[in-house]
Amino acid sequence: MVIVQCHHCKGDVEFDDDADGEYSCPHCDGLLYTGNQEIKYSDFMIKLKIQIFIFFFVIIFFGVLLLLGGKSCTGTGCGG
Repeated sequence: MVIVQCHHCKGDVEFDDDADGEYSCPHCDGLLYTGNQEIKYSDFMIKLKIQIFIFFFVIIFFGVLLLLGGKSCTGTGCGG
């Protein structure tokens, strides 16, 4: 037997050693993933968080470059 803690209610749920798939928590009816499903879900979430971090890092990096790299307009033809 394997004991898995529900992510929703923190209750303990017992499964057979070879249980694999999606199950409903008997305490709160929340979804539980056992076996390979849980690993695939956590891998997906880790990859998603990394992609979101990279996206915002690139946006902030180029924003800072634009702010620091801009030259002030002096002389004629500056529109001011």
